[in-house]
Amino acid sequence: MVQILVKINDGSLSLKEWAIIEVQGELESSTGNSIGGKLIGHLIFSAKGRPILIIGYHILYGKITENNPPIAILKRSRFSNTAFNKESSTDYVILALVKKKIIFRTRPKPIISLCH
Repeated sequence: MVQILVKINDGSLSLKEWAIIEVQGELESSTGNSIGGKLIGHLIFSAKGRPILIIGYHILYGKITENNPPIAILKRSRFSNTAFNKESSTDYVILALVKKKIIFRTRPKPIISLCH
């Protein structure tokens, strides 16, 4: 199973919501390089809101579920206050909440195009 975090871009300046994409099996690069930070595929939603993931020449159909309990994405910052001879302190800022999970459990289906 592979889990990938994605940002949900709604255009607002409020706290960002992220989602987890869960794919059964493994994702491997055809060149053998790491896939971290690279475009893997295209996530689209049908008219009925069903998630569809297209990776290369394969298509996967998924469903959206709630991530219960939600997961918080935190950023840790350390500060040292040498002016007052105090030890360093650590602050945590919530960057986003992960409330949804998009699950693709079925095997990918090949996309076949017919040329006329």
